[in-house]
Amino acid sequence: MLPQVSAPLVEFRSSDGPVITGLGVPYYDGTPNTELRVKIDDELWAVERVMPGAFNSSLRSHKIDEVSYYNHGPGVLANGFLLGRRSSGTLLLREDDAGVHYRVKPPKGDKTDDLLELIQRRDVNGSSIRMDVQDEEYRQEDDTIIREVKSATLEEVGPVDEAAYAVTTAEVTSRVEKLDRTLLPGAEELLIREINRRALLARLSSAT
Repeated sequence: MLPQVSAPLVEFRSSDGPVITGLGVPYYDGTPNTELRVKIDDELWAVERVMPGAFNSSLRSHKIDEVSYYNHGPGVLANGFLLGRRSSGTLLLREDDAGVHYRVKPPKGDKTDDLLELIQRRDVNGSSIRMDVQDEEYRQEDDTIIREVKSATLEEVGPVDEAAYAVTTAEVTSRVEKLDRTLLPGAEELLIREINRRALLARLSSAT
């Protein structure tokens, strides 16, 4: 699944060069800015929440060699390219109460220069992840179906062009000042398809 998340920033360091940082996975804290709300039809909404600690086991196990891409990896968006990898030390991941933060040192080159300028101009204003969900829970509250991601493996994180969350921003700065969340175009359809399937099964079960 490809839920987009947070806002990338750029730190310029004279010794190491530019570093892109962001909150790749914000954990749900009870506020609308940390959940994804999708309208399925005129009467039904769907909400996705990544619960605190969902990526704790994944980050501690080191079984996955997480990567960072701009606009995701091959086969997702045509203009994506690799920025860094955890095993090489060019991608660092850190978890706290807010979620999972990333810091990636991109390679030198024209594509990276273009990306840094786009973030500086706020044309690129979001970050995103690729995750594999191991434990999730669905329930319905009034007119809303809620999906809670309780355990997942983080596979990829990085900046993206489009942001689905209203709080998402991006800028060039010398410090990390803003961290937010976005959703990849197309992930909404995946979520809606799964929720519709489960809602239909629930209705069939209640009718029998």
